[in-house]
Amino acid sequence: MRTENDLKTTLRRIDGKGYKAYKDIKGQYDFGTYTLIIDHVQGDPFANVRGSEEWGVEPWVGALIRATDKIRRLQKFARVGKLANEAVEDSFRDLAVYAIIALVLYEEPQEVENAKQEAE
Repeated sequence: MRTENDLKTTLRRIDGKGYKAYKDIKGQYDFGTYTLIIDHVQGDPFANVRGSEEWGVEPWVGALIRATDKIRRLQKFARVGKLANEAVEDSFRDLAVYAIIALVLYEEPQEVENAKQEAE
């Protein structure tokens, strides 16, 4: 079993590298009073939102659907003055993040096309 220091070393090594580099942290780490188990590391930070393609929905639209859920929560907060299971600040932050994710996924096909043209 690896140690807490092994994890720190790996995190320093992969800092600034691509998202897939984080797969290197998968494993068990002894922290003395507990064991940290990392059994799955997602290779694509947007995989969850991209899953909307399985339903015939563009990924950027999938992000907007999630944003709509946050808007509904904020509407409820505006009416009732409280939320269950989530702080209102978290809903605002999530809404902003989903908007950025939607923009990134919306622009992605054009960026891929531009990279292909530059490679030719």
